[in-house]
Amino acid sequence: MPATVTVHPRVNVAGRKSNYFGVGEVVDLRCAGANTAVRWEFIYGALHDVHLSQNADGTKATVIFTAPKNHIVQLRLVRADNGQKVAVTPRLQVVVPSDWGYAKPYRKGHKHGTASAGFWAMMVLKNPHHVSFGNLEVWEGTVGPAATGYLAFKHGDHHPQGERHRVRSFSPDGQTVPDGWDGFAFDKVSSGAYGTHHLNPVGDHRPYRDGGTFTWRIPWYFRAKGSANDAAGHLNQFTGIDATAKTMVHREVLNRNGKVTVSKGGRKHAAGVNDPDSEVGQFWP
Repeated sequence: MPATVTVHPRVNVAGRKSNYFGVGEVVDLRCAGANTAVRWEFIYGALHDVHLSQNADGTKATVIFTAPKNHIVQLRLVRADNGQKVAVTPRLQVVVPSDWGYAKPYRKGHKHGTASAGFWAMMVLKNPHHVSFGNLEVWEGTVGPAATGYLAFKHGDHHPQGERHRVRSFSPDGQTVPDGWDGFAFDKVSSGAYGTHHLNPVGDHRPYRDGGTFTWRIPWYFRAKGSANDAAGHLNQFTGIDATAKTMVHREVLNRNGKVTVSKGGRKHAAGVNDPDSEVGQFWP
């Protein structure tokens, strides 16, 4: 009876596309029927893309897909004494998250008497193949602003580096994550709570002059936790299909009457100066 190889991801994901795995996933390989000591070799992939460990007789091996890119990995099993091929794994397709964004906001805020708006939303990664990204960490990077008009005084407000979030699929507080996406953390998105008294010139009675804008184009980074890539401190920025770096845009638009629209990741909330208080303590002092 010929030797057989089986592939066992450590994390079982409902609906996983056959032989698809997420970057960072840990997968066990098992060999049965070899009747001799064997070893694993790469057909596609390499040690700088995949961490490979195996037991003394080669019947058990573990791979961790550490390379931050879409790629194919395939291994063969050969006899330890003469290198003769014994068995081959299927082609294993390794994928990175193909997009990211925000689920529908579930808390919205405003501070009465100020130009202000904010919302809470769940951060999500696109996962159409239903693989596991549970060994990834994702975070926002630093960036300078673009500020115009009434909001030009915020020109020095740089976006700080964000907290690292371990990716995990969850839907807390009754929030629904669309099929094919993984929710992994909440983000609080808000404008400032802008008054008028300290900025208007004497005799200028427009509450917020001609309005203004404030924008951060925030890079998002990821890495496989515990990989050589992680230890080396490499930053893997999310990119589009054309491999150009993608950013998450935080934008505030203020009109002359004090209405603010704040948006990020395709979600937004707007409020006017005279709207009632809402969730004030969640967003502003």
